Amino acid sequence: MKKILFPLIDTNKGGNILSTISIFDKIDTKKFKIYVLLISTKGVENKIFKLIKEKKNINKKIHLIYINSKYGSIFFHIFLNLKLFFFIFENKFDLIHTNDGFLNSRFSILKIFYRFKLIIHLRNTDNSRRNYLNFYLADKIICISKFVKNKIPIKFKFKAVVLYNYVQLFNKNIQIQKNHFRIVKANKDKKIIFFISNLHQRKKPLTFIKIINDLNKRNRNYIGMMFFQSSQNQYSELRQFIKKSNLANKIYLFCNSKTHYWIPFARKFQNKILLSTSINEPLGRNLIEAILSNIIVVANNSGGHKEIINKKNGILTNTENIKDTSKLIDKLFKKKKLEINKPILLKELKEKFQNKKYFFQINKIYGRTIR
Repeated sequence: MKKILFPLIDTNKGGNILSTISIFDKIDTKKFKIYVLLISTKGVENKIFKLIKEKKNINKKIHLIYINSKYGSIFFHIFLNLKLFFFIFENKFDLIHTNDGFLNSRFSILKIFYRFKLIIHLRNTDNSRRNYLNFYLADKIICISKFVKNKIPIKFKFKAVVLYNYVQLFNKNIQIQKNHFRIVKANKDKKIIFFISNLHQRKKPLTFIKIINDLNKRNRNYIGMMFFQSSQNQYSELRQFIKKSNLANKIYLFCNSKTHYWIPFARKFQNKILLSTSINEPLGRNLIEAILSNIIVVANNSGGHKEIINKKNGILTNTENIKDTSKLIDKLFKKKKLEINKPILLKELKEKFQNKKYFFQINKIYGRTIR
């Protein structure tokens, strides 16, 4: 039986880890033995890792590497390289499937020594020369959108295939914490705008705050709810910006909550939208999750958003234009019904992002790559 490894690092808290879980949960276990490597770093907590550990079974073996150094430090890189080198030497995998830009580089270098097959699941648009080695050594490059594939240098495009993420909602039965019920109660009749992301510069969280600020000049009933993954420093800086903007009672922050913790909140409010201010997002998993949860989306007109949003399920606009965006949102909320209530629209989205053929295609790629 062929051995496949999925390496993951806890500093990456985005949707790529959730997509990876979907993949290794559906792999043909008659042909492949699944191994998951969780790389934990000092001072970092990743709640998605707990979800992975819960999924351990006879067909899935989980390994843990702990680096007792701060992420990005010289000692971190030295210890990580050494531990990975000996880990691969001891286990001898047939194929390694990476899902993270940082780990793409690490395992590309390791491939030079161990000659395993390498599949890079490309979830970003970094086509700088530092990635040329990764593209050159990869046996296959899976792109999460056409936008991502178009960014790959032309000399490597023959290795690339576009497979949209299979988007499933984890923790469907998650409950709202008792201390958060007061937030729901206090804002039951307000106009709720969700931000679901991390605080990476590309996500433009400050743009979101500026839009909430402008909306409140029009109508004091607008409330922002930001669910995100971040470090303590990022969280503190964001709080400070909100305080300076005099929006402390208009924006609620939910930092490092459980996966999909925002969904119970969305169910409690009748008037709500998701606002995605990200620019040139490789795809936009949160947009898909929102639409599947019957929530209208307003998103930046760029990148992978264009492959998700159409006139039937949301609105694309230049969110960097604060006043135009807030005017658009205000107009949207004045409509009587803020929901996607046409089953045919959800069916179209499910055919694209919840198609079971996705796993058949993944297994097919594994089989052709390893043989």
